[in-house]
Amino acid sequence: MSRQTELSDQILADTKEGETFTLNDDNLDKAIVDLSLPLETRIEAVNRYCQLFGKDEVIEFLNKLGMMYELSGTRLLRQYLFTICEKSKLNAFLKSIAAKSIHGHDEEDALAYKAVDIIYPNLGPEVGTPYKIEFLKILMKNDEYKEKARNHFCNTINDQEINCDYRYKAILGLEYEEKKKKMLWFIRESCLEFLKCSKNKTMYRILSGQYLLQHCELDKDTTAKVEEVLLNFARDTNNDYNLRADATDVLLQLSTGETKAEAQRIIMELGKTNRTIYENAQNVHSVAIEKSVEEAVEFLHSFSIMKIRGKEIDMPYVEKEIMKLITNKEKEDKIRVAINRIYMDRAIYSRYNCSLANVLLRVWTYIASHKDKDEMKKRMLEELEEMSGTCSSGFITRLINTISGFGDFSMRISWRDQIIANLTGRLNARIRNMDNLTLMEKILEQMTLETDKYAERKHFLKFLRKNILPIREEMYEEFKEHITNTEFDLYFRAAISVYETGKFV
Repeated sequence: MSRQTELSDQILADTKEGETFTLNDDNLDKAIVDLSLPLETRIEAVNRYCQLFGKDEVIEFLNKLGMMYELSGTRLLRQYLFTICEKSKLNAFLKSIAAKSIHGHDEEDALAYKAVDIIYPNLGPEVGTPYKIEFLKILMKNDEYKEKARNHFCNTINDQEINCDYRYKAILGLEYEEKKKKMLWFIRESCLEFLKCSKNKTMYRILSGQYLLQHCELDKDTTAKVEEVLLNFARDTNNDYNLRADATDVLLQLSTGETKAEAQRIIMELGKTNRTIYENAQNVHSVAIEKSVEEAVEFLHSFSIMKIRGKEIDMPYVEKEIMKLITNKEKEDKIRVAINRIYMDRAIYSRYNCSLANVLLRVWTYIASHKDKDEMKKRMLEELEEMSGTCSSGFITRLINTISGFGDFSMRISWRDQIIANLTGRLNARIRNMDNLTLMEKILEQMTLETDKYAERKHFLKFLRKNILPIREEMYEEFKEHITNTEFDLYFRAAISVYETGKFV
């Protein structure tokens, strides 16, 4: 504390020494800012002022006190603001304004953190969640209150009264705070709690698991627990196809050993479900497509992200531009879901460490300067609409497909992979269109059995024998102009093997 500040305190304290002061409704506004009055008198004035006047007037005088403290830094004002937080009858929201004034003047002041610790538990439902979280971030900066701040934050991000999307984004919002290393601890702790809470939506729990495995330092036991939760999502046949694929996708990218082997088995199983080449859980992990995506990301990195008025474009800018192109409400909803997922996904792709958001920014950059940009923007809308709900590998493949075939880059998918996807899709379509639902269920059930259990797979094998020749003839007519007869036979046999065994050979 400087000599000048001490002298200022003394002058303010001695101004009316010996004088008698009677508090009444007419002099409350003066009493509140008169630091020569006893602290108890000023607090009483604050309480009575709050009873007589509205919230806006109280906020105004609190801001005035805060400004006085910011300019003078006097001990009297510091203690006055803290006592308002600790002992006044103001509601918790109004007290929080006083606490922020103490912290705003000196971020290392222990009294500010003590004030926040007193006030935060009393912030009720009438105070918005965004405000509560911003206020709590003050407490996160002090190691003494680390555990308390963690518990408060975890209670918020698992509060089922709050939108799940907002709660998960609140966790991601900690990435942008100062002292990022310190905040990473809170991200890890909150992601662990979020992942454990079964009431949270599965998609967001998968994303929290992805974040933990991709960005957080975890011990062996914690890693195993995170992987087990994701494996359970992947195994659960009651889950939506895309949720199972998403959980499996995370494990394929970020796990090792037996867990990764199990994820590979599940991908094979999911690959039997009817999907296009770009969204089939098995196909998007084929070597050919992964290599093509890697090449595409490398190609996109040869361009700098475009700038508007000297500043690189960001996700809000691209989202706004995309929304201008949409005329159909149903499509808009699907595209918003896709963009939202791109924003939240923290998976890293290729040796360039690209996130989905970074890929989208680079794709938009490429489109913006291309001669076919109008057609490419239409393609982007189609891909965004189709990718809504697919796993993250499906997302990046579709983003890359936006620019495929235009100018300098083409997404290269082998004829072999196309034939495998075609056969799978056509056979599954025939199963789906069966009138005999009992037989359909038997075939679907027998598809998942081991190939050596011939007697137990009789309905599936009979279905395969009956349909394989007519489908072969259809496909041959489509592919004969592009590949030789020998190649077609080779790829078609591989496709049958994949469909029958579930193993991508």
